[in-house]
Amino acid sequence: MSETTLKIAMTSLVKVLRELLANMEEEQHAILSQEAAVFQQIMNTRNSLISLMHENQKVMTQEIESLKSLSQIECSEEENEKEDLINLALYSGEEDVEILTLRDQVLALMEKMEKQNMTNNLLLGNKANEGDSEKKYSHQYKPTKRRFPKKILCSRKSKLSRPSFLLKNHKISTN
Repeated sequence: MSETTLKIAMTSLVKVLRELLANMEEEQHAILSQEAAVFQQIMNTRNSLISLMHENQKVMTQEIESLKSLSQIECSEEENEKEDLINLALYSGEEDVEILTLRDQVLALMEKMEKQNMTNNLLLGNKANEGDSEKKYSHQYKPTKRRFPKKILCSRKSKLSRPSFLLKNHKISTN
């Protein structure tokens, strides 16, 4: 009974983690495009996904704890959820490929989410600091926009646009 509940909880968790990862990738695009309304909508969607994730994690953790208590393997009291997932094969007692595959998917998705979260935090930090960089680093060299002299647009008929050596009765050839 415990293993089927664990499979259901882990399957649901994988689905929610995939949606969360997609949501985090959408967040990255919203940050890069600086669309505040889209960003806010993404954050609102994320709240419901996070609550679903916590519910599924809670069920999964309870089932893993019950498997740990039924197994004859000694475990340290300080193991966290990630270590429990890694040691899931030891607790279940049998090599259930589906549970192990789900475990690998959960671990991989959690790792991808951590990386995406770091990327998004860096992007948010960079966007927030873009305006402050001039204030913080005013003592350092800042490249300025290079100003080129305005080109003088002249027509061939205008005497003012001709160089001075041509103004003395010289004709400009129009070849």
